[in-house]
Amino acid sequence: MVLSRDQCQIRCKSSSLLDLEVLSFTNCQLSGPLDDSLEKLQSLSVISLALNNLSARVPDFFAHFKNLTVIKLGSCNLIGTFPEKVLQPQSLQILDLSANKNLSGMIHKDIFQDIQNLISVDLGVNDFDGRIPSSLFSLQKVQQIQLSNNNFACVLDNFMNPSLSLLDTLDLSCNKLEGEMP
Repeated sequence: MVLSRDQCQIRCKSSSLLDLEVLSFTNCQLSGPLDDSLEKLQSLSVISLALNNLSARVPDFFAHFKNLTVIKLGSCNLIGTFPEKVLQPQSLQILDLSANKNLSGMIHKDIFQDIQNLISVDLGVNDFDGRIPSSLFSLQKVQQIQLSNNNFACVLDNFMNPSLSLLDTLDLSCNKLEGEMP
């Protein structure tokens, strides 16, 4: 079953939708934190909640969804430190956490190491700091990397990998980067 924008007004208990694979409520004027009962939806492969006013932390229970291929939480007013364990599903292909200015923290250098199916990573317009995760530049299938408008600080020439043959978009603007672009 797929619930989309046209069905935003539907209210139901998540326990009645245990086989739900796609949760899509983009731009539906949702507010408040996600209810813990969503953790029961272990079949989810897509979570698309962008352009809502969640004003909450990214739920730790997202890490329990082993089939996730898409996480779209852009412009949700997410707050706090991003829980890296959410990035454990190896099936993840699209990660969009863009435009959550109160989402912060350092991202561990090896966090993307086991997610070799990633094709798009958008962490732009947040408050991430520290070094850009070097494992991001070892992804063979990545086509888009958006890290603009954060507080990443590092030397550029340490990261670029010639095996990034599918990369067509790389946006590192408005960070605290040094060095020459390789």
